[in-house]
Amino acid sequence: MIAHSLPAKAQPVPSLSEWYPLMHADLERLLAAPDCCFEAGFGAFVSHLEEAFRIEEQSAEELGADSLKEHRQLHAEILRLMHHAQARNLACDYALSRKVIRLLPEWFNARSRRVDAPLTARMREAHPVARKHRMGTAA
Repeated sequence: MIAHSLPAKAQPVPSLSEWYPLMHADLERLLAAPDCCFEAGFGAFVSHLEEAFRIEEQSAEELGADSLKEHRQLHAEILRLMHHAQARNLACDYALSRKVIRLLPEWFNARSRRVDAPLTARMREAHPVARKHRMGTAA
């Protein structure tokens, strides 16, 4: 179900918010998935999200970002909800998971503006070569 991969750990991560469009596509696929496939797809999505949050927190910590504590709190909040929904999936109750999926894009958009923008700017300053390569120019 999850067709993309997260950035490699060894590579700089200029902005995980650039991963969000891929995540939105995964959410759409999950919403369209029949119940028989939903539980596994949701579990895979949660695993990818945990890894993305871990990478983002690690990058924020390495940069000494002031927003690290807020990032961790926000990540814990959403992952707590995701894990609660996963537990309900085990009982074949997918309503909460599907509701969470419909709410996540709005949550990520608001979060991106409020919390990720300052971190993204710091990450781009710290990794200008990665930014140039991503933009298609030579280093």
